[in-house]
Amino acid sequence: MYLLVGGFALAAALGIERRPTGTSGVFRTMLKQPFGAVALMLLAGGLFVHALWELFRALRDPDNEASQPRGVFKRLGWIVAAAGYTSLGCSALRILGGRPMHGEDAAARNWTRLLLLTVPLGPWLLTAIGVGIIVTGAVFLRKGWIADLDHYVDLSGLAPWVRVSFYVVGHLGMVARGVVWSVIGAYLIVAAITENPNQALAIHGALIALARQSYGPWLLGTVSVGFIAYGLYELFVAWRRRFHVDVGLG
Repeated sequence: MYLLVGGFALAAALGIERRPTGTSGVFRTMLKQPFGAVALMLLAGGLFVHALWELFRALRDPDNEASQPRGVFKRLGWIVAAAGYTSLGCSALRILGGRPMHGEDAAARNWTRLLLLTVPLGPWLLTAIGVGIIVTGAVFLRKGWIADLDHYVDLSGLAPWVRVSFYVVGHLGMVARGVVWSVIGAYLIVAAITENPNQALAIHGALIALARQSYGPWLLGTVSVGFIAYGLYELFVAWRRRFHVDVGLG
């Protein structure tokens, strides 16, 4: 997903595409390719499985990293991630089934409107969510600078250039995620303050917002390269992932 979204965003930054696209656009583009239905079905399955993995982390903590007092926030983060990946998988299946989709930005605006209209103190709740998203972005930015990326990955036996490449794509990818999450959180706070749900956006809208700033193509290009880097980092993690405790299976 990050490779595809980053690739389309880079094409937009270079002027090859008119604008960046989000996850829904990626799903539609995949479906139009040869064997696109099969590829999209496999991607949806991968998203659902990844959601199960995040839920398993929240319930069992296989890496033994949520035992400290702040561990409850990590577990909540994994639950939110599980819900997010489940939603992405459902979106892929809806597009695969030919159902109309309005994109993730429209979904973000709809949820924002629902909270503003139906929930007591809705603007305050949205502001709190926006602050939480910005804090998440700040965590990614911090990881981009100081994270011990090989905590989860076995780098033994690899060539030096492979190890260096792993650290480069990992740190660059974390920073790119932090920037986009911070933009999403900031716009959600604006939507809460102005009580205008049209200000809310998702990844697609965040990339477009970056493209509209001063030096937009350069900013969008940098973030898109970061997204591609994060996709490569996750592929590396999938290849060399290690666990620190027995998860009790088998």
